Order: sequence, then C-alpha cells, then structure tokens
Amino acid sequence: MKLSSLFVMLYGASAVDECTPGWTDKTTEAIEEAIDLGNGTDARLGWPYVKYTPGMYNLRKSTITKYFGQLQNYYEYTLGDVKTMNENGFLLKAADTNCRKAPCYNSRIWYLTPTEFEATKSVTSTEGKKLLMAIKAVHGIDWHQVTYDKMTTPGFSLLAYVIHLQQRGFMPISGNNDSQLDICDQLTYCDTTLFENSSRFIRTDVELSCQQRDNDIMFVVDSSGSVGSAGFARVRNFLKEVKSYMGSTSRIGVVRFATNSELIWGLDDGLDGFTNAVTNMAWTMGGTYTAKGLDLAYDHMLLRGRRSATKTIVLMTDGYTSNQSAYDAEIKKIKGSSVSFNLQAIGFGYTMNANVNMEDLKEFNQPPQILDSVTFDNPASAIIQDICAGAIGYQNIADFETCSYNGQSMNIAIDLSHKNTFTIESNNNAYVVYSFSSQKPTDHFNDGQFVVPAGQPQEIKSGDEPQKIYINVFPQDTATDKTCVKINSSLTRSATTVNIGTAKTCHDNETCQANGDGTGSCVCSVPLENGACPYGSYYPAQHALYAKRALFNTLEAKMTSGARSSVKNQPLRARYLQRVKDAVNSFSSNIVSHKKHCKNNHNGESHRQIDAATLLDLIKEDNLCKIKSTLKNSLKGAAQAHGCGSASEHKAVKRAEKTFNKLLARDAELREQCNH
Repeated sequence: MKLSSLFVMLYGASAVDECTPGWTDKTTEAIEEAIDLGNGTDARLGWPYVKYTPGMYNLRKSTITKYFGQLQNYYEYTLGDVKTMNENGFLLKAADTNCRKAPCYNSRIWYLTPTEFEATKSVTSTEGKKLLMAIKAVHGIDWHQVTYDKMTTPGFSLLAYVIHLQQRGFMPISGNNDSQLDICDQLTYCDTTLFENSSRFIRTDVELSCQQRDNDIMFVVDSSGSVGSAGFARVRNFLKEVKSYMGSTSRIGVVRFATNSELIWGLDDGLDGFTNAVTNMAWTMGGTYTAKGLDLAYDHMLLRGRRSATKTIVLMTDGYTSNQSAYDAEIKKIKGSSVSFNLQAIGFGYTMNANVNMEDLKEFNQPPQILDSVTFDNPASAIIQDICAGAIGYQNIADFETCSYNGQSMNIAIDLSHKNTFTIESNNNAYVVYSFSSQKPTDHFNDGQFVVPAGQPQEIKSGDEPQKIYINVFPQDTATDKTCVKINSSLTRSATTVNIGTAKTCHDNETCQANGDGTGSCVCSVPLENGACPYGSYYPAQHALYAKRALFNTLEAKMTSGARSSVKNQPLRARYLQRVKDAVNSFSSNIVSHKKHCKNNHNGESHRQIDAATLLDLIKEDNLCKIKSTLKNSLKGAAQAHGCGSASEHKAVKRAEKTFNKLLARDAELREQCNH
C-alpha cells in the first residue's frame, strides 16, 4: 500500500465542505457596477433620472435585510434594546453615498474614506463597543481584523457605515425623510441631491405598490388614556398620510378602541370622506381593551372584505392590553381564520422605547414598527410599504389566493407546522425566492428559488426544515396585467414536485462548484496556504478552522517527509496525527458546548482565538518535539486559564502525548530532535 493511501485511510482526506449549487449570496461578493446620474429626465417624476444597474436597488435592500435587520433582532431580543437599531427609512436605503458625477461606480455602496474607516476600528464609547460585540455575535466578524479592501463587499460596506453613523451620533437612524436628509447633509460623502431623488424614487415605488393592488386595510387604533392627547393627534396625522398613498382600488377602515370599541370608518365608505372622519375622531381615554378593537375589525373584514383583495389589519398601540387572556385568544382566532391576513403591528408611546410593550406587539406580528413623534408626523415610505405589501400569513388547510398588478411581487408567510407540503400555481409565469429565516427574501438574499410556469402547479416539499417558510413571488418581467397566485395544502395530480431546503453555504474565499448530481462542493477561490483554504481573520471561527486544517496538513507533511517516508512506523505515525486532530478538534469545538466549565466572561471565545494564532505559529516550527510540547501546553493552558474544558478534552491531549512517546521510542531521528 502506498504511504499516501495509508494516511488517507487512517487519517482522513482533506476536508471538502458540501454546499447548495446555484445559490449565491451577492451581499458577500465584491462588486464594481455603475449607475448613471442625470442621464435624461423621468417625465413622470420630474426630477433628474437615476439609472441604477439591474438589481442594484434590490442588492442594497437585501444587504440591509441581512446585515442590519439581523442586528436589529439581536438588539431587541437579546439585549432588550428597542431604540438603538430602530430604522425607519431612507438613510441606508437611499442614494449611493459616494456618487458625485456620472458614471458612478458602486464598488463601495456605503462609502467611507480610508481615514473614516480606520476610525471605526478605534471605538471607545460603551455604545460603540456594544455594537462591535453585536456584529461579532450576529455575523461572526471581528471588526478589528477587517481591512479597507473589504469595503468592496456590500455587507462589510454597510457595517462600516453603521459604525460610522454611531460614532457621529446619528443612531438610531429614525425620523421622517426630512430629518434623515439633515443627517445626510452633515456626512462627508452623502449627496443630498441624489438622496432626495432616491427618496422620491422609493416613495413612487411604494405608491405603485399601494395603488396597483386591491387592498382592504383595517386600522385598529389605541385611544386609551396612556396614549395621551398629543399621541392620538399623531395617530390622526399618520392615518391621513397613509391615505395619500392609496389608489382607487384600495379601501381603508378605522376602528378606535379603549374601554369599548367603535367603527369610525367602514371599508365601503370610500376614500373621499376619510380625511374628515379621521380629523373628527376624538381621543376617548379609558382602558386598553385591545381584543375588542381587533374583534370588531376582524368581523368587519369578514363581512365587507373583497375576496380578491389583500386583507390587512394594522394594530396601532403602546402594547399594554388591559385583558391579556382576551388579547391572546383574539390573535389566535385571527391567525387561525380561514381568511389569510397581512398583519402589521405599530408601537408608539411617550418616547420611542419606553411605554411600548414589545412582547405583545411581536405576538401580533414581528418585527413590529416602532414610531417616534417625528415619524408620526411625516412617516417614511418604508412603513407604508409594509402596510400595502407586507407578508400575508397563510396557515390553514384551505385554498388561498392573492393577486398583484403590473409585475408587483407578493410576499407570503406559510405555516407548515401541520404539513410540510403545499401546492402553488400562477396564471402567469413567475419565479419564487424563499427563506426559512428572512421574512422578506430577495433575489440576492434567500435560501433558494424555483420557477412556477403559468397554469402548471408545483408541489413544494420542505422536508425536515423549520416549518415556517417566507416566499416572495415575482411575476415575469413582461407581465402587464393581473397575476394571481393560488396556494393549496391539498395536492394536485398534475403537479411537479419541487424539493426545497436551507441553503448550505461555503466559507470565506470559497465558491460552490456543482458536482453534476444535484450536490455541490466548496472550492477555494484563492491560492491554498499550507494545503488549506485561508479564511480571513475577520471571521474568527472560520479562521480557527483554517488554522486547524493548515496544522494537520503541515504535520502530515513533516511526519511523512525525508527519513520518515519509509513504511517503518507508518501506522503509529498515522495514529499520532489522528490523535492530534482529535485533541485540537475536541478543544476547539466542544468548549462552547461545555459552558458550565467556562467562565462567564469568556465562554471559550478567547480560547478559540488563542488557539488559531498558536496553531499558525506552530506551522513555522520544524522541530516536531517543540510542536508537540507547545501544542500540549497551549491547549491545556489556555483552557485552564479561562476555566474551560472537561476531563474528556484533557484526556484527548494525554492520548496524543502517549502515542508520541511510543513513536519517540522507535524513531531515532525524532529522539535526536527532542534531545536538541
């Protein structure tokens, strides 16, 4: 048997990770695309035309969803901080901040100068340190290891900009469009003209979404004593602003609740008198019997809602209900109804985060929108967009249909807790992007996609994946009429089966290569280092994995080169290498799972970083005895220093040392190294 074959058999081949072929996350890829500024005029809007390259606007939204949205969730759910990551509109979504003249290259979507970037790595404030900690916890990025060349990547570019905004005192990024324009004016590379143009572009896009869809929207507004007279006046202003986005195919109703509930404006009353009705709507004070308001809106929607319309219930409250059990029961009834709803929760109080019960708002729908006093008076279009085209919840064993016009997408949340299959059918050609984690999957950020040919039902099987799936249905680009999508839990004989699942992604500096059998393998896109793909140190966990693989490859080479290339002691050498691998993997992987053995301030994190640096230093050492000794001391010492590790991990180190000593007794050259 060849020496290399024996080591592969005993020690294992080089690691190749599986991946999902055909899936890409463009938020992680370096880009160099251009847009034209002032190239003609959009006659409909009457402002200088901004011609984005295909997908550039969606790429920005996808990047915000993935990187900023997940930070928002971490702050709210883990840190209990609603205010810091609140984000209402345009400052992140709007114009490219490095655009000054045409053509404008988007190699850095959110632009910082090298000096400004370096400042993001010198954070000293408590809030700044919390933000860097959150970035590491959520995205696995050690910001102190990031270099300026990573700014060509959308995700890193956005995070750098967020840190910069925090340092400048502009977090949270809240308020109306005008207040965010003021922030833009104070930033070094924020073009206010392009910002205003992009703001109009986004508003127009939202207006089209509201006007080209049959919407039946019921607002359920809190008029209790805790809202206050000024707070209720803001509610009135907000409702009037929402109405300005609506077209002739939309209908709005309003239910006011406090101790009792009242229908202020019905869906059949039209839009003409809506503004006057809202202006005359009085603040009643009293208790917060939210369930009564929701029940009245729900019954009215069942009675007056159009079958073809997207049915939306918007709850506007500070979240503190006077009857929790009734509130819980009402939400359960609405979500279990045979009618599918787009549910939106909007929280407000005397201040942005105080006096708002986030848990009750999240029970109705998450993530809820949180409005401050400024945003109430002039709400950003992003909030209206969710009201007009938010995710429609579908969880019932019944037919469901939703329609859109002129190519507008349809966002649907499907609960598959009782059955992991459903059938989807469209009257026009369409394609679907889906995600098991993001509530608004996009072309550039999703777990996968599939095509739905016109009139050909597709049976979707999600296997053992989490039993909630978020899908976005995009009609074909040429669709100029009404596109309707039907979803049914029962199966159709003619349906084509489509199996879906969470995408398996590659590490840093890797791409997914299709194997031809539906599977994929991660292939390094940069030169190997020490026989392994180098993962950047800005991803500490991935960097540690590279360090382990590099060490194993280097040790194997050292144990099989020169005088050791003979067959003598082959099994013992292979056994030693395997036990070194077991020991390193044991400490690197299991310490996190043994948190009871770790001090609260470390949880194994510091150990993994020390481990990676030590392993890479060991690669430079030629003396195998020094490698063995240093490895033993670093593994045991680092673990003990941080209170980490258990008897099994320490036993793995002892087994490797015992095998090395056996090899030492049989290998004269090795003994000579140890003697020196």
